[in-house]
Amino acid sequence: MKCIKVAIFAATLLSVGAYATEAQASPITLTPPHLSMYVGETKTVQLSGGGSISYIGTNGRPDIAGGFLKDSVLTVSAYYPGEGNISVCSYVESALTCASLNVSVLKKAEPQSAGEAKITFSKSNVTVDIGQSLNLTVEGSRSGAYYISTNSNPEAIYVGISGNIITVIGSKIGGANVTICQYGGACGNIYGYVAPTEANNKAIQSTLPPVPVLTAFYVASNNVGGDFASAGATLSFKFNTSHDISSYTMYVGDQKISATGTGTGPFNGTYIVTGKEALPLSVTLEFTTSKGMTGNAAFTMGSKSAKAPAGEQGSVAKFSRNLQTGSKGADVSSLQSYLKKVGLYDGPVTGTFGNLTEAAVKKYQTKYNLKPVGVIGPATREILNKEI
Repeated sequence: MKCIKVAIFAATLLSVGAYATEAQASPITLTPPHLSMYVGETKTVQLSGGGSISYIGTNGRPDIAGGFLKDSVLTVSAYYPGEGNISVCSYVESALTCASLNVSVLKKAEPQSAGEAKITFSKSNVTVDIGQSLNLTVEGSRSGAYYISTNSNPEAIYVGISGNIITVIGSKIGGANVTICQYGGACGNIYGYVAPTEANNKAIQSTLPPVPVLTAFYVASNNVGGDFASAGATLSFKFNTSHDISSYTMYVGDQKISATGTGTGPFNGTYIVTGKEALPLSVTLEFTTSKGMTGNAAFTMGSKSAKAPAGEQGSVAKFSRNLQTGSKGADVSSLQSYLKKVGLYDGPVTGTFGNLTEAAVKKYQTKYNLKPVGVIGPATREILNKEI
């Protein structure tokens, strides 16, 4: 997600107000004009009035909250407790009109009642510098594996998990609320923050070691019982990564399985369905480079799988949902990696579908004579799944 972030001062606010007064004909209205949010939360604000082209003018506290504007909707994500203002501006008949959105961000409380499943961290609030790596531990009351559920700002805070070790790395000034869960257990939140210090302002993000991501993922079944995941069926997995991997683990549900392969792959593993697995069936991959950078990905196979034709293997497509601006996940990382590979995308692989990803998707759709809408829908997805 690409956001325009510009420092704002009191004098700037005064000049914005003067411009807004000058353009009386069509003022901008933000509904609501004030947001009260918790760390990690995302809300939307409706924009009305102004000219045909509107944009984010200023953001006084990008460390507290950030946003992007699309189709008259301002989407705001909360990063760190505090107060901030985001202004939205537009030109109307050569005059500039702006409106200011006040954002209040509160720290999120996570109460747990007695007797329920719990998950705890060695530290739940951390401050890191750009390029700094910090390891935490996680403990749960169940026996399931741990996985990353959501990351509200992966551009600022990279988080990887291997076993019960969580690695937090600062990538950009700002904060992120990261939810980590245990299969069959509970979820908990870690908050990471990169402060706008002089050292961090001078840091260069490109010096960070590369983060490994999946570039291909495939699963097939021998179709025992006539269904893809019937009891007794053997599932065959194959995956590739963006960088050479020194170690890796693979889980189907809570069951750790072995995989073979070297370098970037392909890596191969098999699993025999017992029929007692919880549905949807989860697949989790964890991998580490020789430089110690960790990556992970998680997939689910639905409660019902389409029957494959007799004598043929069924497969789960790599891209199985619509992707658009604001989408996050391993499939977005895979999309970015593939578009980078074919020369259509030159941004970072973040797992977040932002403006650069949308532009690359439009180029891809134009290449195949599809309407360049910048959204991965059924037609685009079908072509992608055939190519990868």
